[in-house]
Amino acid sequence: MSKKRIADAIASKSLNETLRKLLDIPVPRGRPSVSAQVNPEQVDIVSESLCDDVLQYLAPSLKPYQGCTVIDVNPGACLWSAKLHNFLKPKRHILMEPDERYAETFIKPLLDRPNSKYFHTTLTGAHNTGIFLTNFNKLFEDERLFSPRQNPAYDDARLRQLDTSVLLTGNLVRRFARDKGMWAHRANHTDDSNAILLVQALTALSNDALHKYGLVRQLWWVPEKAKTSVIAYNQTFRSKLTAVLDLASDITEVAGIKPAVDFERWGSVLKPGGIRSRSSAVANAGHVQVKQRMHEAGIKIPKDRKIVPAINTKLSKDFEMKDPYIVVHHTENALNKAIDELEAHVDAIASMPDLQDCVIKGKKKTSGLEHFIDTLHYPQSIHIAAEVQSTRSSGTLMPEDGVTASTQRRAIYIDAMLRIVNLETHAVVLREEKQTDITNIAARLFALDKAVQKVFHTINIGHSGLYSDQAAFFARPQNLKYDRRPFEPLQANPTEFFPESSVALLDVVPSTIDLDVPGLADRQEVSKLGNELAKLLFLYRITSIPYALDKIAPNAAQDLIPQAPSITDPRQGGRLNPEHVMVRSMTDKMLEELVKAWFEWPFKPDRFELELASTRVEQWDSKVRTGVEEEGEV
Repeated sequence: MSKKRIADAIASKSLNETLRKLLDIPVPRGRPSVSAQVNPEQVDIVSESLCDDVLQYLAPSLKPYQGCTVIDVNPGACLWSAKLHNFLKPKRHILMEPDERYAETFIKPLLDRPNSKYFHTTLTGAHNTGIFLTNFNKLFEDERLFSPRQNPAYDDARLRQLDTSVLLTGNLVRRFARDKGMWAHRANHTDDSNAILLVQALTALSNDALHKYGLVRQLWWVPEKAKTSVIAYNQTFRSKLTAVLDLASDITEVAGIKPAVDFERWGSVLKPGGIRSRSSAVANAGHVQVKQRMHEAGIKIPKDRKIVPAINTKLSKDFEMKDPYIVVHHTENALNKAIDELEAHVDAIASMPDLQDCVIKGKKKTSGLEHFIDTLHYPQSIHIAAEVQSTRSSGTLMPEDGVTASTQRRAIYIDAMLRIVNLETHAVVLREEKQTDITNIAARLFALDKAVQKVFHTINIGHSGLYSDQAAFFARPQNLKYDRRPFEPLQANPTEFFPESSVALLDVVPSTIDLDVPGLADRQEVSKLGNELAKLLFLYRITSIPYALDKIAPNAAQDLIPQAPSITDPRQGGRLNPEHVMVRSMTDKMLEELVKAWFEWPFKPDRFELELASTRVEQWDSKVRTGVEEEGEV
């Protein structure tokens, strides 16, 4: 351990004791339980080195914020606050700390500094009910904190741009016990960080509250389990919440304790595999991309600090990941010949008399299947298929040396589906660049897709995610915001927080998209509907988008999907046949297009009907969640 780390550990221990006495926290017997670390009630950052390393890591992107006004929610012990203050040298630093126990020991010394830029208020900056939103307006109206400025015009372009004159940071690992007074509990009850992030996302889309003058970047310390709810690490676990957050912002994990796969769906502690791991081929390709982005942005991993470990599977040096969106056929004739080839390929697979039998026995290779393996167009298919076989038996991503018949047929399926996605891409490009009528081509591709599903359905393939995850990764832009991340998270340690806890830092950068529908609806109306529509769509998350739309309103699919072109564009995560696009695969672009198209649709349900349906979904979801919690699965 370096001298700096030793000094930091000593300083942290001293700060821990001060906080223990101040907050009346008993000394634990032995190490804190895993449950206590993962479900913390009130946590402070106590590691100087963690603060220093995070600021060094974020330095390139924080340069525009030098001299800004910092709004600091729940600063607590103020160690992070002071470090951020020294780094940014803000014009004003507003400490929104309603817990008066911190005032004398930690806040007053900052206020008493010569020419102090700090300002303390007991107004809360985070609350489950959303009452904190009016508090931001109070701050903006206080001439001691902000120079008077007029509300910008609705069409002012600056509203949909980042406002680098303000930076919000805060700690959402804060919860008061009920027996300490109802008022204290109500004033600063932030045990649901997801709700706070959702409210901030919606107000960013509508330019309300904190974002009334422009879009404000946020740095939030949250219970680490929350990251699995607000960041979609793979398509399987996309939800209504991640859909809305992705529409409204880019959320990147800056620092954390564990990889996402260590957490179960609802946030429980679980051995690796709780959240289904992605293929190591995709994960490693993503890491390579992120390293390149970091290099280009000048982001360096601090000395003595590592990144949070992800999937660690060694791939051979000659391992290749082939992009399914590469276009090589530039004429209609060439594309039709390629379709001919794939049709013959699928027919050959379907005609194998021993295909069903070899999979049922499932242990030995067959020369028939090996022939198709030798001619794979997408070489990553065999590796990904082997991982699935290994995961099913052991729960971990460890490809075995032996290749079973089951692995071979999965690889053939993945390869065939990626080839179809590639041919669909060609069709869309021909339509765009040469105005080719692709009606007949599309019909052939639909039939081909159906044939593949029929062949592999007889042997219970059931693995659409095997190819869709790759398609999502290679899409332009990448379908998952996670795949677009600018850096990997730094490795923190529970001992860098008091009490020892699993905490993560999230960087939330609002999206600059404009949801205004001229002449029909303003941003506030559209953002509200977007939230409601997402609730309803994700009630049918494992069904197709057309199916879900028609469940919401009759004929919605046939009228709205033509107005949402990304749904039928394979390059953007869609498919030529929208019936093959699942709700859980819906991208931020698709949701944006659907929401705007909704307001232009003359046959849309009455707004009251939609809100009522949305409320019912919310109540149903709440009951389901409560039931799960009562059964002890959370």
